[in-house]
Amino acid sequence: DISNPTKSTSIYVEWAERVMKEFWNQGDLEKEKKMPVSYLCDRNIFTTAKAQIGFIDGIVLPFFKSICIIFDDNLNFLIDNINKNRSYYIKQKELDEMKDEL
Repeated sequence: DISNPTKSTSIYVEWAERVMKEFWNQGDLEKEKKMPVSYLCDRNIFTTAKAQIGFIDGIVLPFFKSICIIFDDNLNFLIDNINKNRSYYIKQKELDEMKDEL
């Protein structure tokens, strides 16, 4: 659901983790069946943070910026939440990268 990044960080993180677990389970099954692994479904390549930053930058933010223009900026609080959540995942990505260096 592309509206999840517009919600509070605690709700968004919960749903993002659920979605990523579903993707990774799918990727595990694809590997087990010797099939090509679908995009975002390889737990060894994509972290939740990397996936969510890409999702926000590529789909969510452009979509909701357009919606805000249509509704005369009355929904800018959605953009504020998206930006807060993007910042959260940028920090999480930095932590993930620090762990990888250890």
